[in-house]
Amino acid sequence: GAISVYGMPGETLDNKLGLLAHVSAVNRENYRIGGGGDVPNSAGHDRDYLLKLSLLDLAGHSLRLGAARNRNAGLYLFSRVGSDNGYAPANAVPTYQRSERHTYTVEHRYQPAGNGLLDWKFNLYQNENALEDVSQARSARTREWGGSARNTAHLAWAGTQHRLTAGADFMDEEGITNGVLGAAILGPGRKSTQARNLGVFVQERMRWQALQLSLGVRHDHYNTAFGPRNLKGGKTSPNAGAEMELGRGVGAFASYGEAVRASGIIPIGFLTSVDKKSNFNNGKPFKPETSATREAGLQYEGANALRDGDRLTVRLGYFDTRIANLIEWAGQGAVYPAYIRNMPDTLRSKGWEGKALWQRGSYHTSVGVVLADTTVGGKPLSPARRVGTALGDRLTWDSQWQVLPGLTAGYTLNAVRRLDDVPKAAVQRAGYVLHDVQLQWQPAALRALSLALAVRNLGDKRYTSHSSLDGGSGNILPEPGRDVRVSASYQF
Repeated sequence: GAISVYGMPGETLDNKLGLLAHVSAVNRENYRIGGGGDVPNSAGHDRDYLLKLSLLDLAGHSLRLGAARNRNAGLYLFSRVGSDNGYAPANAVPTYQRSERHTYTVEHRYQPAGNGLLDWKFNLYQNENALEDVSQARSARTREWGGSARNTAHLAWAGTQHRLTAGADFMDEEGITNGVLGAAILGPGRKSTQARNLGVFVQERMRWQALQLSLGVRHDHYNTAFGPRNLKGGKTSPNAGAEMELGRGVGAFASYGEAVRASGIIPIGFLTSVDKKSNFNNGKPFKPETSATREAGLQYEGANALRDGDRLTVRLGYFDTRIANLIEWAGQGAVYPAYIRNMPDTLRSKGWEGKALWQRGSYHTSVGVVLADTTVGGKPLSPARRVGTALGDRLTWDSQWQVLPGLTAGYTLNAVRRLDDVPKAAVQRAGYVLHDVQLQWQPAALRALSLALAVRNLGDKRYTSHSSLDGGSGNILPEPGRDVRVSASYQF
């Protein structure tokens, strides 16, 4: 269930002050898979809370304050045994665990009327994440704070329009554990790790007749602690893009961009078991992770394309993303001595993505296709924690039709092709086709009331996601079967 309350309290500040409060709760049992049977240790409770205050359009100023909390609790398996690696062994014992996330945000924007040179935005945030294994008195938490400041100037010169943005952002994250994993090796007590990043950037977007250009540069200064070893330094990352209208609704686009990250994706519990005896990149200097993304394609948008009164949008693009020097934890679990390294091979994802949207009257439909290959060092990639996975080619068809005034019906098809391009020792993943239907009704006599019916996996298909980990010999957890949801909402 969920409830939201929002509005402008009285005549406060000429009705420029708005408040929003939201609460939702979900209690779930072990989920049922297609064809019958349950997945153990998947039950739990979710609670979400949100409070937001907005003060808008006050002499060009806007202020937004927000606080959110999410909490999950249940009997789960701790660490890798059975948690995300297929069905758990018979002797695995779940423990009562709680995870919480607290987020606080503040944002100020200043955009005075008639001044195109000033569009200022400043924000600060703080995130606190915590995982507690209550029965075993062990916990892990992260505290992150950061923010950004930027200004966008809108300019016109010699028949061209410009948007010039300059700014900076920063983040500081600390991970803390008490009794998690590494305590058995390095002894109990508080252990911590830290990552910091400061970035400055300039981005120019220019439009001249049928041509749009984008050019930018960003410099990051990073400092990450892997136990007693620090990875610190700086790197400059450029980006560029262009869009060109070719006529008759046809356009072309291309872009290139780089990025850098020095923290990797390593669990806090692992990092806090690192000491001076750990293997740091086989004695070689650490390098930050770097990525380069290329994209190019064609697009079309036009009216009366197939029939009078319709609108058609088509986009077809090729993408190629490469990640070098991926920072990884070699091996599984908190082994001793630990081994942290730059992955020697490049992670690459490339392929084609296409989407077509057609609308006429009360009916609209869209078809999307993704044909992608994900490899490491040119070889197929199986699902790997904190690295990635290959996925079978995917097709999605979504349609909505307003059958009668106030009554809308929908249908969605998701088709995933068999994944057989896998490493020799890996299990090939079967393809699957899922059907979803939706129905929404707003009674004419009571417009504030909305009733909805949604059925996911209508055929109760038994299937496994290509991104799920393999626990060995094809031990992969299936996804939920038929999911029927009826909802009612009332606005007053």
